Amino acid sequence: MNLEQKTEIGAEIWKEIKTLDELAKSVSVNPDTSRKLALLVEYHTNHQGLKRYELSKRNRLLYKKILKEGLISCIPTHSERYKDPYGYYLIHYSGLTRGQLRSANQILYARMLKDRSIENIPLVRGVEYKENPLGYYDAKCKGMTQVELRQKRPRLHKALKEKGLLSGIPSGIKPPFYGEDPLGYYYKHHKGWARYKLFKKQPALYQAIRRAGKLHSVPTLIKAKK
Repeated sequence: MNLEQKTEIGAEIWKEIKTLDELAKSVSVNPDTSRKLALLVEYHTNHQGLKRYELSKRNRLLYKKILKEGLISCIPTHSERYKDPYGYYLIHYSGLTRGQLRSANQILYARMLKDRSIENIPLVRGVEYKENPLGYYDAKCKGMTQVELRQKRPRLHKALKEKGLLSGIPSGIKPPFYGEDPLGYYYKHHKGWARYKLFKKQPALYQAIRRAGKLHSVPTLIKAKK
């Protein structure tokens, strides 16, 4: 088996052959080929998967030796990451919209635009909410209140509302100071106030009592003291 065949099957060799001594026993090599294989063994053992630029930064000496021996073609380039643009997107950028992907990685966006795989990416967020909006909330937005969702993730809020799932999410709305019994609060804290005074001093309480249909329990005028 020659050097070209060895480098072609790449990582599979290094799973079985851990050292150069083992390699020498399994295949007949001359000193020149042995030196080259030693460099590839070192790369696959310590820097498997690094691209050329990354290797030059991580181990410049090994990079120079590989370059000198004419083995640089055995080291992948960054462009090879995008042989399957959509697959790369799913691994590294899943969930991003087209606009977000364009901002995050213009090269990948251009590749996907060229091979038309960009059509698999949503123009806007919201598609992922349709099947399981509550599951999406638990995975990516857990802890956000209904108020925060309505402000920051309106599409998700709408999907949850349409499926009647908002009750499982904290409202984020502070309860009114008068609680669930506005008239009881009035009797406890403002008993004797006439409607006009209550309207001026505590308009929220006044409106709550009015909505509850109990405004008749509040006097229209303060009774004159005898």
